[in-house]
Amino acid sequence: MQSKFSKFHKSVRAGFAYLETEFGCGRFEPHQHDNLLQTKYINESIFVWISLGPPAYEISLSFGRCGIDDRRDRRPFDVGDLMLLNETEDWIWKALPNESKIDASIREYARLLFIRGNDCLIPKPEVYAKMIQNRKVHKRNWLLEENDRALRNKAKKAWDAKEYSDAFDAFATIKGPLKQSELKK
Repeated sequence: MQSKFSKFHKSVRAGFAYLETEFGCGRFEPHQHDNLLQTKYINESIFVWISLGPPAYEISLSFGRCGIDDRRDRRPFDVGDLMLLNETEDWIWKALPNESKIDASIREYARLLFIRGNDCLIPKPEVYAKMIQNRKVHKRNWLLEENDRALRNKAKKAWDAKEYSDAFDAFATIKGPLKQSELKK
């Protein structure tokens, strides 16, 4: 019976073979550190890391430009960035019968990177600029939603305490649209 280590790397080699054949990446020998299994592909322009390990023990795919996105002060790109790259396209996960979750994840992440991330592998600067912009927009939206959520909680507490002026002030500072029930108050 194959170990989890050898099964992981065999599946990675099969799924991501195109990185070697079509993009000239070298494959760093797979290694295991603590409970982290990892395979790295690198050429003069890009890197791709496929990992399995804590805390979730799910497949992780990271990629980016060498010397830029692999610095300590930067965060590599991942599957989420690929999904946001072409929001208008539907992505359908293709599960195969009798395939393990890990094998399916590796195969589908390889397919996703090849199809949606092909311009990232070339690498086209405008695609990376778009992914950076997408991150900024989604971070800004998340912060606004978190702020609105806190203001809604503050308004509810003030309303429940019959401090209507404070409730009104909290509702007035919410950036997103008010709900019907909030408008009635």
